[in-house]
Amino acid sequence: MRDFLQSYFKKEFVSVNMAAYLVGAATFISMLLSLLRDRLLLSTVGLGEELDIYYAAFKLPDLLFTIFISLISVFVIIPILDKKDKKEAGIFLDSLVKSVLFSSLLIAAVAALFTPLYLNLFFHNLYIGSFSQDFVFVARLLLLQFVILALSQLFLAVAQHKKRFLSYSVAAVLYNIGIIFGIIFFYPSFGLKGLAFGVLLGALLQMILSFWASDIQIHKRISINTKEIFLMLKNSYPRALSLFLQQASILFLFAFLSSQASGSLSAFQIALTLQAAPFSVITLSYSVAAFPTLSKLFSSGRKEEFIAQVKQAMSYLIFWSMPIIFLAIVLRDYLISVIFMSSKFSWQDLYLVSFIFVFLLLSLLPQALSVLLSRVYYATNNTLSPLLLHLISFPAFIFLLYGLAFIFELPSFKTFLNNVTETFSSAPVAGYIWAVSLAYFFASVLGAFLFIYKFKRDFELKSILPTPLLRQSFLSSFLSTVPIFLILSFLDIQSLKFTQRLVVLLFSSLLFLLIWYFLLYIQGNLELKELIRILKGRCLRRKT
Repeated sequence: MRDFLQSYFKKEFVSVNMAAYLVGAATFISMLLSLLRDRLLLSTVGLGEELDIYYAAFKLPDLLFTIFISLISVFVIIPILDKKDKKEAGIFLDSLVKSVLFSSLLIAAVAALFTPLYLNLFFHNLYIGSFSQDFVFVARLLLLQFVILALSQLFLAVAQHKKRFLSYSVAAVLYNIGIIFGIIFFYPSFGLKGLAFGVLLGALLQMILSFWASDIQIHKRISINTKEIFLMLKNSYPRALSLFLQQASILFLFAFLSSQASGSLSAFQIALTLQAAPFSVITLSYSVAAFPTLSKLFSSGRKEEFIAQVKQAMSYLIFWSMPIIFLAIVLRDYLISVIFMSSKFSWQDLYLVSFIFVFLLLSLLPQALSVLLSRVYYATNNTLSPLLLHLISFPAFIFLLYGLAFIFELPSFKTFLNNVTETFSSAPVAGYIWAVSLAYFFASVLGAFLFIYKFKRDFELKSILPTPLLRQSFLSSFLSTVPIFLILSFLDIQSLKFTQRLVVLLFSSLLFLLIWYFLLYIQGNLELKELIRILKGRCLRRKT
């Protein structure tokens, strides 16, 4: 049994495309579990104050985790390990694991002390609400998750360096299984605390697998090479600040929503979870799989191959993102109703999530390009450029968020928004929802523009975006939605039963994919041909 597990979970995947499809498949399973997790949360807890508290309690641990793990991420560790032999790498990793354990425990202890002050400052309405004591307890308990996940991500970085992408992907699956277990078995007995227990269980399962896959040897003697650790931190702190600014944007957004109507925070989080599914499958798959290759190509001075690899990754991001954006927008109400509809999730809740989801979908491709190019810079050991760009986009987002919120609350704009909303949503949408949705979208577009502009200038390129692919993908995706839109115009979603909505969703998706495939095929799309070639290769190997 052990040999069987090792043959799969410790297998190295050399091909970037094969690794990307593997990571994408496993990530897709993880995202399905994430949707199941949120479905269970909505049907068990409901869209309201209690669920707002659950999501808000994650913000401090998430912020600390993002800052902490960015200092010791795969983008820092892989270039260091590439320069060391096996013995030197083992000593370095042993020292790093102990440093992570001791420092994360210290940070979690200090954060736990100031948790009430932080919650009162950012989530005052929730802090003084009916679940105040549970809010503080859950937020503190989730700080243990920060410690466990910090170690887990370090182990996963090593597994990624060894190109053991299956273990890297399955770890996230185990995390969601633990949370689902907590919702089903712990919540009925312990309430919000039970949800936190499930989160800790999932984090522990992830850490166990990642430690086993990394093959890191931990020595009993406590020995930390502080000089080498501090040198690593010196090179990685710009990335930590970059990710801090991204998390701070979400923190401010959630703090803003927590001061609005109950359930607004949860609605935005549900929409984020829906967007995270395609975002993770597409963006993270290619950026994770391509990073080791990009790092080696750049370090060895093979600039032309490096640029070609970046362009290929961007092409596949566009190839997959465009149809998903169009399909999800036209089918969003059916998708959300099939996944989340329950006695505690009303049609009004659905239309609120659906409205936010549209703008998050429109942000998908800009975000994907930003993430890819930021990781390209990390592969070149340039962490300052992404930081400078985020120093521009972060205040821009805050300005947009509060500026639009102020403008949309003006009486003259309320009437205008109500008229516009009728074309986007089946229910009225408050001005502050418009503000957060548009601010999120415009900030994403700005970030992508800045990254593309700087990358072209730094590498002296005339163009980087594949214009023919953009045209082919946009045209094929748009035309594929036309018959779907016509079909849906004759249906009343609220009059349909669950099975009928599911059939409409599946049939429409299949029809869209067939038309999309045909339109790309007749245009001779290169990415489609490469996908067919890979799939045929897999089928031939199975037959032989």
